[in-house]
Amino acid sequence: MKTNASQPAGFTLVELLVAMAILAIILVGTARIAGTAQSSVRWAEKKIASDSGARQLTALLERDLREMIRRPDARFEFQLQPGNDSLAFLATRAGYARGDATADRAASLVRYASDPDGRLTRACLGFGFEGDDTVPLDPAAALPAIPEENRQVVSDSVFRVEFEFLVDDGSRTVRQQKAPASLASLRGIVTTVAVLDPQSRGALASGDIAKLAALFDDSRDAETPAADWTATLLSHSARGTSGIPADVFRGVRVYERTLLLD
Repeated sequence: MKTNASQPAGFTLVELLVAMAILAIILVGTARIAGTAQSSVRWAEKKIASDSGARQLTALLERDLREMIRRPDARFEFQLQPGNDSLAFLATRAGYARGDATADRAASLVRYASDPDGRLTRACLGFGFEGDDTVPLDPAAALPAIPEENRQVVSDSVFRVEFEFLVDDGSRTVRQQKAPASLASLRGIVTTVAVLDPQSRGALASGDIAKLAALFDDSRDAETPAADWTATLLSHSARGTSGIPADVFRGVRVYERTLLLD
C-alpha cells in the first residue's frame, strides 16, 4: 500500500495575524514605557535645576543674615513693593570696596534686588572701620548705592521673590509683611521664591518673563505667597495664559524657606 510523504507544517494566515498583533502590542507598550521614562528624566532634570536655584538663594541669604549687624544704629532697608521686594542690611561679611579700592573689607552693605531682566541679584559693598570709608551706622541716613560691578546674579532661575518677617511683638512671634521698626525684634525672614528651570525659560520670548512674574501676586495678610502662587500655577498649567504656554507653568516651582536669626 502506497502512502503520501508527510508535508512540513506551516503557519496559517490567522496565526500570522495573531503574531503581528502581539508584536504591535509589544512595540506600542515599549514606546510608551520609553516615552514615560524620557518624560520622567526631563521632569527630574527640571526639578534638580529648580532646586539648585532655590538653594543658591537660601544659602547666600542665610550666611548674610547670620552675620547681620543688629546694633540700634545699624540701618535696615526693606521695600515692600509691587513685584519683587528688595532687602538691604549691614553684615560682618568681607566685600570689595567701591572704585579702585579692591582690598577686602571687614564689613559690607548687602542688598538683594531684581535687575531689569527680572533676575534676583545680590550686591555687596565693603567698608572699613577707619578713615573716610567707614561703615555707615547712622540709622536716619539712607544706605549708599552699590556700584554695578559689585552686583552678581544669584540665579537665572529665580524670577519672583517675596520677603516676610518673623517679629517679636512682646508676647509672641508673628509673621508679617511689614519690616520691623527695630532690628532687636526681628526673629527671622521668610523667603518665598518662584523658580523657572532654564529649559522652560528658553521657551519664553523677550519680555515674557516680566509677564510671567506679574501673574504671581504680592504678599497679602490673608494668605501666604506660597499658597497663592501654587493656586496660580494650578489655574494656568492646563492651558497657559497671556501668550505663555502651559508647559512653562508646569516648569515653575514655588519654594518657601524660613531663615531664623540667633
